[in-house]
Amino acid sequence: AQATGNLRLLIACRSHDLDHDRRLRRLIDGGTEDGQSTASPGFLKVVVGDLDAQQVQDALLALGVLPTHMPPRLQKLLANAFNLSLLANIVEDARRDPQALPFDLSSMRTRLDLLAEYDRRLGRRLRRALGNDGYTTSVSRIARLLSDSGRLSLPRAALADMPDTLDALLHEGVLTADGIQVRFFHAEYFDFVFARQHIQTGRAAADLV
Repeated sequence: AQATGNLRLLIACRSHDLDHDRRLRRLIDGGTEDGQSTASPGFLKVVVGDLDAQQVQDALLALGVLPTHMPPRLQKLLANAFNLSLLANIVEDARRDPQALPFDLSSMRTRLDLLAEYDRRLGRRLRRALGNDGYTTSVSRIARLLSDSGRLSLPRAALADMPDTLDALLHEGVLTADGIQVRFFHAEYFDFVFARQHIQTGRAAADLV
């Protein structure tokens, strides 16, 4: 982009990644491993903040789950766009399937609650296609492969022995594809799945160090 005139490059990432990934930090701070400066004077950092109260209420009204009284903790939780998107997926699942698990908005207190509810519903939704434990087994395997590789995406070839499962996960939006690479729809869900299978196998946080 720096070598081409009239070209603008848009990069979206988590603030955590911008703070801790040395390659991303160099875009803002400049400098390379050989000491040369790479910072662009035209580089602009834009922080996408939380939604305001009216935006959250409008979204919940559109979803048909706007409570009569909005507890402050729920307002704060759903002001985050990712949390709100998880809720939208959960509500859609409950709406489109008459036999879906009942959903209680008031029980959602943290992002972990939303991730667990999303995961539980996807497991049920894909039970017919993947078997009783097929969903959990599949996403846990993918999380382990990603962790072992130290990357957030995998080549499709790494999952060549499970083509039907891969298609189902892509169809439901659990995985996204970029060319020959696949990844979880969000790094937070990868963290959730990996932490669960890590604990279930009897490992401790110290094992990751």
